[in-house]
Amino acid sequence: MRRPVTLLSPLVAQRIAAGEVIERPHSVVRELMDNAVDADASKVDVYLTDGGISSVRVIDDGHGMTKDDLAVCCSSHATSKITSLKDLDSLNTLGFRGEALSSIAACADLKITTGTEEDVCHTLKAKSGQDAQIQPGGNTRGTAVEVSRLFYNIPGRKKFLKSSRSEGNACRKVFLDKVLPFPDIQFRLFTEGEMKLFLPPASLFDRVLHAYGHVVSRDYMHAFAYQSGPVSLQAVISSPALYRTDRSYIQVFVNRRRIHDYSLIQAVSYGYSSVLPGGAFPYCFLFLDLPSEAVDFNIHPAKKEVRFRAQREIHHLVSSALREWVESGQFPYARPEKRASSRPSDSAGWFRDAPAAPPPQRGRDVPSEWFQTASSKESAPEEKVQESPAYNDFIYLGQIFSLFLLVQKDNALYIIDQHAAHERIIYEQLRSQPGCQPLLIPLSLTVEDEIHQFITNHRELYRKIGITLEHKEHTTWEITSVPSVGQGIEHDIAELIAGSAGDPEEIEKKLYALISCRQAVKDGEVLDPLSAKELAGKALRLTVPRCPHGRPIWREISRDELFQDMGRVLTGRPDQACR
Repeated sequence: MRRPVTLLSPLVAQRIAAGEVIERPHSVVRELMDNAVDADASKVDVYLTDGGISSVRVIDDGHGMTKDDLAVCCSSHATSKITSLKDLDSLNTLGFRGEALSSIAACADLKITTGTEEDVCHTLKAKSGQDAQIQPGGNTRGTAVEVSRLFYNIPGRKKFLKSSRSEGNACRKVFLDKVLPFPDIQFRLFTEGEMKLFLPPASLFDRVLHAYGHVVSRDYMHAFAYQSGPVSLQAVISSPALYRTDRSYIQVFVNRRRIHDYSLIQAVSYGYSSVLPGGAFPYCFLFLDLPSEAVDFNIHPAKKEVRFRAQREIHHLVSSALREWVESGQFPYARPEKRASSRPSDSAGWFRDAPAAPPPQRGRDVPSEWFQTASSKESAPEEKVQESPAYNDFIYLGQIFSLFLLVQKDNALYIIDQHAAHERIIYEQLRSQPGCQPLLIPLSLTVEDEIHQFITNHRELYRKIGITLEHKEHTTWEITSVPSVGQGIEHDIAELIAGSAGDPEEIEKKLYALISCRQAVKDGEVLDPLSAKELAGKALRLTVPRCPHGRPIWREISRDELFQDMGRVLTGRPDQACR
């Protein structure tokens, strides 16, 4: 049946529009916290009842509203953030659309008590988009907004709300998203009248640790800053010793807004690619500040997405800045619990600027003939040994448990994991000079359709690594060459190829890590002193002292630490070290 075209009634249109902004209780928390921050509040309190389903209350000590402001604040598109179209190109506030209070009032009961320093307090009460009533009263300097009975008048939306626990957890996540970029503001979160989070003003580093201390350890987190022209980058990031198998704790903030942008999450992963194995991801809270004209938030009602004017350049800036700092060795790889005590309590003072870091050294050239030496069980005749001057700055003490090499260097004892060290050395050689060894008998493999398509699109990736793949028929391929140091593990390489599709860079890392692990000296393998010393020397000169799987290559115990642990008292005199 044909139906005529008619205009929706204002009430129906208002409730439909409300659904674009207010999805669940956490949307209310998001919008009200944005307004509080935009009001220049120094303290913001959030109260949740029944996970926010029964009520959400946000109280701030910002500049508040007058009675005239209060009379129009719940109207559609009422805002104090912009006045003209050109203002959209120079936004410096979290809110600007003028939809939040209007949308909330259309689907819940709303009560606002507000006042300024010059004006007495007034209270507005509105129900389901009906005309609001304003009465004098209240003693708030700032604004208190209470939203109750969410979606009571829209049953179709209310039935999709989850349990109080689930909705409360979603509100907590939004709360944390809002508090991180504003460490100078005090925030408190209350659930059922009980304070769950108290975040006083702090440095950015401490704000992240206060908010996520239940997830990350202070000993493994570090602050980092970088400036490139008008773009500034700050991050609170984990050392390679702490990582996850998912990207859930790579959080990106642009101009103090939490955004969901896969490109920047990927850029963070690329920055860590040389120190973490495939499938491992860091903890990273990334804060980017860009000129307002370089970014557009006006593409999503909830402002979750963003459009960059120079997406590729920003991606490169993030990945290269993080990579340079990670590879500069400024992470305390060894014994972070000891180093933590020497950090200043206010971490703002130890932000480091990436350009000042030593230039990263990648792809050290390790002669292939050395690998046979390192694995050899027999020493060369003593009269033929010619020590390299590069390995005369330490004393090799021996091997213990058929795994660890002991070295004394610069008033410290180093315990080196021979397998992890050799893995990293081979890994770096593969990255710089993978080489190629033709197979006398090609190795055939039949793969799934998805893998077949991936190989077809990325044959050059495998060729760069040293693996030549020739297509035979349907989904059958032949491996005709492998990396020079991959001989003897051709079937392992074939198995990895047959099960790998997705991010090309991750696959490259997995292949390098596999070859390095299979070819390195093993746990339990006894090394002759010459080979062990050569391995130790190369290990101590690695730029990144972690194996391709993220494990530390060595542990350092300083002379002072050893003396203290053994109850010795240091005198400061070399000839009388203790008494």
